[in-house]
Amino acid sequence: MYHSYMRLAHKKKGFTLIELLIVVSIITIISGAVIPGFSNYIAHQNVIQSLEKVIDDIRTVQNKALSGELSNTVISSNKPEYWGIQYTQNATTYNYFVSYDKNSCLPSEYSNQGVSKPLPGGMLIRSASKCVFFDFGSANTYSSGSATIIVGPENVNTGCLRVELNAVGLVQKVENSTCN
Repeated sequence: MYHSYMRLAHKKKGFTLIELLIVVSIITIISGAVIPGFSNYIAHQNVIQSLEKVIDDIRTVQNKALSGELSNTVISSNKPEYWGIQYTQNATTYNYFVSYDKNSCLPSEYSNQGVSKPLPGGMLIRSASKCVFFDFGSANTYSSGSATIIVGPENVNTGCLRVELNAVGLVQKVENSTCN
């Protein structure tokens, strides 16, 4: 009996070196195929998250304009009529403010109310420098240039998304293949 137990124990060895090498090779090959795809997925999710943040901040500023928040502020002896957002090309943040002039984006003509948090994942505002204004009480949109804000990664010309605003304040997300 002792002899047959030893025989069974002797047969239960483990994995051979070749079996372990084959399993490790298979895991390495699968990992090598999956990781680049996962990296692209994460980069795209950062662009989406950044765009959603921009849209959320636009809607917050629109709501402030609709409610007339800070309409009694005085700027250079003028009362503000607009809430605005100032976007700067290749920046990770943007300013929001109240202003009395929808045609000027000069800091001397507006009262800065804050700076956004940086966009996630190192994303940038890729569109040209501009301001977008929202009329108190109606949130109609006015902008210097087109009211399009493009968000995307630095030094990459694909994978960007954009936000478009029309004259009555509709915010629309649009997929874009280039970052220009």
